[in-house]
Amino acid sequence: MKILRYIPIVVLVALTTGCSSAGAGRGGLMRKMFGPSPKQLVVQMFESEDPDLRRDAIERLSKKDWGRRGAYLKAYAIMTTDSASTVRSAAVRALGRSGNAEYAKEVIAALSDREPSVRTDAAVALDSIFAPEAVGPLSLRANSDVSPDVRVASARALRHYRQQDVLETLLRCLDDPKLAVRCRAAGSLTELTGENAGTDARAWRRILTEKTDPFATTTPAKKKAWWKWF
Repeated sequence: MKILRYIPIVVLVALTTGCSSAGAGRGGLMRKMFGPSPKQLVVQMFESEDPDLRRDAIERLSKKDWGRRGAYLKAYAIMTTDSASTVRSAAVRALGRSGNAEYAKEVIAALSDREPSVRTDAAVALDSIFAPEAVGPLSLRANSDVSPDVRVASARALRHYRQQDVLETLLRCLDDPKLAVRCRAAGSLTELTGENAGTDARAWRRILTEKTDPFATTTPAKKKAWWKWF
């Protein structure tokens, strides 16, 4: 893969922002990382023919605080269209770790990826990146994706949106054949409404019908730190 036109900008940031933020010279940073320098990792991310090396570069960079800001995020956004699904997944995860809503577009697009693993990572990332335009795609995946992992992650991410259409999506999830999806939908409903009816769809519909404002006693769910997913 050749994306030479992107190299000068990102490498420059890797040599300046990355090193200065770490408070060390090039040699000290390399020793701290026990591996390639930021410059080498950026080149590896864009230019290596080996998808494992491209993926590894993204993972290494995005684990650093300075690697989840600025031009690094632009680089990960570019890599969400990589030819290898493992690289696309790594790029989506990196954007999710940043929590930066400026890159919601790329993560939402990954919800339509042909690979279930990428769609799952995109849904997980959208539990940290909040954008109103994500509700429709997440609802679609929560109710109809062929992968139960995608449905579970999508149902979880919807817990951040206090909207009636989100409640309807989660209610439909309670009819899902997979218990994990039903349980996750019930958890999101509880976070949104403050009520608890387990996975009983009829009980939930009765409760929500009786409430004038289903969100009156709740506060929006807090963002979960990305490292707690591992």
